[in-house]
Amino acid sequence: MPIEDLQRHGARHPPRKHDILILVLIGVLGLITLIANPGYFSHDEWQKFDHYINHGFKSYALAYGQISAGSGFGTPVRPLAFLVQGIHSLVFQSHPFLVHLISVANTLAVAIALYAGCLRFGLTRRNAMWCAVLFMLNPMTTLATGWPAALMDQMYVSFGLLTLYLADRYIRDEQASYLSLLPIAICGMAAVLSKETGIIFPATLLLPMALTPQLVLRRWRRLLVAGAAWSLPILGYLLFRATAIQSSFHASQSDPYAASLSYIADNLFVYWQYPFHPLIGEAVVWQSKPLWSLWVAFGVHCLLLAMVTVVFRWRAALLYLFFYLVFLLPVLFIPQKGSHYLFASAIPLSVALACLATHAKAAVRALGIVLALVLVYHGLRFQGEIYKVGRCMDRIAITLEASHLAAGAPKDVYFSTEKFAPKHLLLRLITGRDQIGEHSGVNLHANEVGQAPPQGALALKLNKQCLLTPVPAQ
Repeated sequence: MPIEDLQRHGARHPPRKHDILILVLIGVLGLITLIANPGYFSHDEWQKFDHYINHGFKSYALAYGQISAGSGFGTPVRPLAFLVQGIHSLVFQSHPFLVHLISVANTLAVAIALYAGCLRFGLTRRNAMWCAVLFMLNPMTTLATGWPAALMDQMYVSFGLLTLYLADRYIRDEQASYLSLLPIAICGMAAVLSKETGIIFPATLLLPMALTPQLVLRRWRRLLVAGAAWSLPILGYLLFRATAIQSSFHASQSDPYAASLSYIADNLFVYWQYPFHPLIGEAVVWQSKPLWSLWVAFGVHCLLLAMVTVVFRWRAALLYLFFYLVFLLPVLFIPQKGSHYLFASAIPLSVALACLATHAKAAVRALGIVLALVLVYHGLRFQGEIYKVGRCMDRIAITLEASHLAAGAPKDVYFSTEKFAPKHLLLRLITGRDQIGEHSGVNLHANEVGQAPPQGALALKLNKQCLLTPVPAQ
């Protein structure tokens, strides 16, 4: 519907309990592949688990729960998210499905918040339900859900949406006291301490200004006060990390978080075409795809923007562009590309597609449904990829631990790979680690080209079935 139709003050509808139950059911069934994943996605999860196994939860919390300036802005200062990862460690190896279930529950919580937010800002129940479903099954949210170490993307969006609700409630309710500003400041900082991208969230105050300008602008003082309560603590955080931010623009080019203006064009292209290219799961593989296919996906997204402009008018198109890109600002300057960075950007995309797919005009509705189906197919396909990665890494981890124990737990392990074996997944498992099962201080050697393992070391070879087998001594 046009933005003008959303400006009716009485257009808000309360969430329905049975709608939430339906969303929970769709979320669990739609993301069951991620819940059932027997393994993990990368080394990040294993490194946190190693610390917990060797030193206990208290040591882990003290190490990862502190706030520091960091050597660069890419150095993660995310104590809240890291503490949740520490809780994951309690069931990490014994019950991996619980770790994945927590991740799915986080995404589901954001989807329910999106449903409630759509109703609050005047969308119909049908629009709101479509928005939430498309968000859950969106390829842009899939990696942040299927990769437990990316939970910080879920958390900063969760806290950010909660802060937006609190700020909007303060603006609307003229009886709200200044004490109502305290939870705004706390939740706003919680978003930042979950992930640095939370610094962007105060910009979402543009949403109530755009959708209900007559209401909000009459209370502009309350808007400014709410914005200040949200932004001032974040400003203090940025000042605290000012040196780290500055050093990011002078870091070595080999640093994946080295900031430079030269990366902006590539990143904009990759993140814009991503949702409509079903063959791209992890964003880093974009260069392996035919150039024409990337431009087709880019053009499809442009078609969506044109439809939003024609059907819902230019102001809706500007809002879509703003909210799709604004949460990508911190990562547009770095060379590393990640589809989990798109978690927040999935919100405007889901809203736009939901409104098009439920439009009264048949032609608009048909095209919206087609684009929504492409998006959902992309998300489901990516879920399958993540499951295969997890299953493969689980096999590698199991055979590594079994072979290491059978060999008497040597302190040196050398790896080689057969042709077509998933070497990149082996490297994910062992990068930055010195732990195999309960044994720490193990030297894990990869890429030792032509180097024979010394006496007493364990030599293992990875085959294409993701199994490590001992290599007989020469």
